[in-house]
Amino acid sequence: MIYDLIDLSEWKKKNQILRELRESGMIIGERVFRKRVELNNKLFEEHITPKYIAHSQKGYIATNDRNIIIESLKDNNKRAITMLKSNNKILKALGEDINMSLEVE
Repeated sequence: MIYDLIDLSEWKKKNQILRELRESGMIIGERVFRKRVELNNKLFEEHITPKYIAHSQKGYIATNDRNIIIESLKDNNKRAITMLKSNNKILKALGEDINMSLEVE
């Protein structure tokens, strides 16, 4: 787990985490970091690991504090809703483009 390699008991920004991982000999990119956080949280969901890696504007923290985890999940929901709204608007625009092209022909 990432929090076994570096101290995530306090909030840390992603750049600081990646720098500390590099200093400990583990060079990973942002995408791999996000995948590791995702894997960790999946293991938390399955009761295999004791800590959830939460995120916020403050950065990331490894925790089992229910309130922090819930706030992180609320942010996930907000992002998901925003993405779904965007997708629906784009799909609607694509449908309008098809209708306009049919009317022109």
